[in-house]
Formats: sequence, C-alpha cells, structure tokens
Amino acid sequence: MSLKKRINDFFEFYPSEKKGVFFLAGLMAFWVLGLYIYQRMPANATHGDPEFEAAVLEYYQGLDAQAAQSSAEAPSNRASVQLFLFDPNVLSFDSLKLLGLPERTARAIVNYRASGGTFRNPDDLAKIYVLSEEDFMRLKPYVEISLADRTATTLPDREKVVTEAAKEKGAGEERQSAMYDMPELVELNLADTSDLVAIRGIGPFFARKIIERRDALGGFRDYTQLKEIYRFDDEKLEMVAPYLSLDTSLVHRIDLNKADIDRLKRHPYITFKIANSIVQMRNAHGSFRRVEDIQRSYLINDSIFGRIKPYLIVHE
Repeated sequence: MSLKKRINDFFEFYPSEKKGVFFLAGLMAFWVLGLYIYQRMPANATHGDPEFEAAVLEYYQGLDAQAAQSSAEAPSNRASVQLFLFDPNVLSFDSLKLLGLPERTARAIVNYRASGGTFRNPDDLAKIYVLSEEDFMRLKPYVEISLADRTATTLPDREKVVTEAAKEKGAGEERQSAMYDMPELVELNLADTSDLVAIRGIGPFFARKIIERRDALGGFRDYTQLKEIYRFDDEKLEMVAPYLSLDTSLVHRIDLNKADIDRLKRHPYITFKIANSIVQMRNAHGSFRRVEDIQRSYLINDSIFGRIKPYLIVHE
C-alpha cells in the first residue's frame, strides 16, 4: 500500500465524526477570538482612579465602624437591664427603665398611678396597653405588691373571720362563743413557736421557719414577707394574717457606720457586692450621715433601697 493511500485512510472520517471535529474546531476558534478581544479591551475606567478607590475604602470603613459600635453597645444595653423584685405602685420612672422597659411604657405606668390607678396583683400590669406581652411575661414573676396596696378583701379582717367561725360552729351557736374560741392577736416580731402553732394554719414546721426568717431579717416589717418562706403562699397568708399584729418598731437595724462586710451580707436582702460597696464608700468618704447616702452606689437601685432601708440606721 502506497504512503498516499495510508495517509488518506488515516484522515478519513465517518459523517458523525466529521460533525464532531467541526464542532470542536469551531469551539476552539471562538475561545481564541474571545481571548484576543478581551486582551485588547480598554482598562476599566475605575481601575487606578484615586477618587473611586477612596470612596470604596470609606464605604467599607463605615461598615466596619457600624459593626464595631453595634457589638459594643449590645452588651452594654444587656448589662443595663436589671431584674429585681419591685412594686409597680411605687417604683420610680428611672427604675422602671432599669427593668428594660421602653421610656413610653415606663411613662404610661407612672401616668396610670398619677391618675389614681393601683396595681393590686401582678396581672394588673396587663392594664398598661403599651406594655408588650413579652415584657409582661418577663416581669410578672418579679412583681411584689405591698400589703397596703391590696384591696380590703385581699386579707380578711378579724370581724370577718369571727363571722366565718360562727358559721362553721353552726346556726345554734352564739357568735360570742366563736369570738371566745379565737386566739388573741399574736405579735409577729415577738412570738415564739408555741404562740405561732396556736394559730390555725401554722404548724410546727411553719412556726420554726417563721422564727428563722425573722431572726435572719432582724424582724418583719410587712406581712407579705411571710411569703418568702418556702410554701407559704397567698392562701395561707390570708388565713393567718387576721390573727397577727406587727410592730415594726421591734425591727433590729444595722448601723451603717459600724457594720463590716460580713455583718451586712448576713442580711437576706444584702448581697456581698452591696455590702462591699457600702463599706468601700464609708472608707472613702467617711461616716454616713443618713441612710439615703448609700444610694450613691450604682448597685443600689430604688427597689433594693426600699427593701433594705427599714433594716438600716446611722449612728454618728
């Protein structure tokens, strides 16, 4: 076979093979042409333009600054929110904001009180229409309404208890008999366990816990403090309160100018940080002239001060 014949046989293609070769050749030609055109295109007008590059740099620097500011402010805002027990009937505007409430909501609560409104239970906070459901659910567990702000029917008076006792004894019994059967009023800040167990609803367990709590506090200043005792709920408070008296002059108070950190922090309402802050202020500025001076500490807000003030005194 001649060389020419061999060459012709080598380059001979079937029709389908010829189509594939033409397609591949066209694709390669298109790619070469595109590369040629791209290399001869004018440079981007913005490339090397100082003004354009400066504008881009300024834009990205602005984004970085905003991100840094947001990350710096977020923890600060979270840290400024404090959750503590509070009475919405007396808490100040600034302290309401410390709870994380918007200024509009805090102002609405203050205006509601100014117009004669009273919160008698935690659910009454829902009366504030600008208070979001999220804030309501967040704050509800911390609401502590003082006894004075409750309605007269919240704790039954002694007369009512006498009437109920007479009913329990039956229509044939004299009302005076029911009065005779009732124990005398028991002074909460002086009673011993035998006095307390004589009250219906207080057994040996609660009598012991009441005295332990009284000793820790230095005395009770409000009946509602009994609810700080485990399992002493509203129902039990309503049951026993008519049989109790409360002399707040018997409350033992701590001298701010003599007490050390250990003495202060033993009180249930005073944390170590607050005790340390009080002592540090005294060391730095000298003796306190009045109890209100401790409010200079950023740790002591209106609610905390309201709770601990009855247990503090200043002797120069």
